[in-house]
Amino acid sequence: LNNKSLGKQELSKTVGHIFKWAVPYKNGSIVAKGTKNGELIETRVVTASKPSMVVLTADSKSMKANNEDVVHIVAELVDHKGNPVKYEDKEIVFTVEGDAKILGVDSGWKNSTEKFQSNKGTTHNGKILLIVQAKDKAGLVNVIANGEGLNGDTIQLSIN
Repeated sequence: LNNKSLGKQELSKTVGHIFKWAVPYKNGSIVAKGTKNGELIETRVVTASKPSMVVLTADSKSMKANNEDVVHIVAELVDHKGNPVKYEDKEIVFTVEGDAKILGVDSGWKNSTEKFQSNKGTTHNGKILLIVQAKDKAGLVNVIANGEGLNGDTIQLSIN
C-alpha cells in the first residue's frame, strides 16, 4: 500500500485457500504481486480523482455492411491521469455519424429504469455499454460520447 508491504502469504497456508488482507483505506495505490507457473505477476489499483473525460473502447473496429453486424463499445469515466473512476456516475450521450444505428445502451445496473433503446444512459461503476449495428452501405462511422463536465471521445469504425 503506497510502496509499503502488507506482508506475504502462501496459498496452502490460508483458510479456504483464499488470500485475505485487512487493508486500511488510503489514497494512493495498492499493488498485489504473486507468481503463476513460476512467472511474476502483479496488478495495481490507483485512487482516482474526479472524472474528467470519457474514453471509448470497442470490441472491433469493423463491421460487415449486412444490416446485422454489431460492435460493442464501452464508455468509461477516467480522471485527468487516465485512471478509471468507479465511484461516480454520469449521464453519457452518444452520437453515431455514418451508416450505422444505435441498438441499445446499458449500464448493467439491475435497478436502472432507463430505456435500453436510447442514445443516452447513466454509467454504473463508471462504465456503460453502447451497441452499434451496421446498415447496408460500406463506409466510415464515427461514434461520439459526451457528458456534462467531461471531455468527450470519438471512435471510428469501418463498415465493409
